[in-house]
Amino acid sequence: AVSRRCLIPADGFYEWAMEGGRKVPHWIHAPDREPMGFAGIWERWHPGDPEAIYSMAIITVDANDQIRHLHGRMPAIVPFADRRTWLDTETPTADALSLLKPYEQSLDAYPVSTLVNSPANDVPECIEPAPVA
Repeated sequence: AVSRRCLIPADGFYEWAMEGGRKVPHWIHAPDREPMGFAGIWERWHPGDPEAIYSMAIITVDANDQIRHLHGRMPAIVPFADRRTWLDTETPTADALSLLKPYEQSLDAYPVSTLVNSPANDVPECIEPAPVA
């Protein structure tokens, strides 16, 4: 599976933190709002079948110091300069694995509406700062 590496493009990710006895969703993203690349692995199930199923998984790592108070894990974010290295099947496994570490660059995080708790809600409010109660 280490040779079947992929990148999952994302604008950011959510984490829920306990605040005042309730789970509060937070939107985490790059300060410049540029897309990020999450490290992933992919698999093809039933490769001889014309209706093969493709799946993927996002790799997680320990959270960086900046968001550890929200959650103990985070997606492995591959820095832009390392994306070709991650995707190159000729990259030695040890070199690829060395890219899987807590993200060192700055991230912005803020509470958002609980609308994100339902996948049916695909609206801008899901990434806008929640009103202060």
